Amino acid sequence: MTISNNEAQALCTDVEFELFVASTANRVGNHSVKELNDYIDRARRARDKYQDLATRQARQQRGQQDPRGGQPADRNDRTQQKVQLFQEALDRFEAGLAEAQE
Repeated sequence: MTISNNEAQALCTDVEFELFVASTANRVGNHSVKELNDYIDRARRARDKYQDLATRQARQQRGQQDPRGGQPADRNDRTQQKVQLFQEALDRFEAGLAEAQE
């Protein structure tokens, strides 16, 4: 399921949303190989960050891990959506890079 621009904007910070917008189909072809590599690194770091957070939250929900500092997580739907969003962005950047290198 692809995440729409409106959903992405509601989920993301301004910087994260800029990364998402840079990955859209009409913009990914306008980037140089160097820019695409930078975007790939940023998208991969964001995906990994939220993937780790989602795993921690799931463990907290199951009672297997104590919360880090604040309240224990009761849901992680938004975190899972962010993982999906950045995975989709990463896929688009990698496809754009493959096309640019041909």
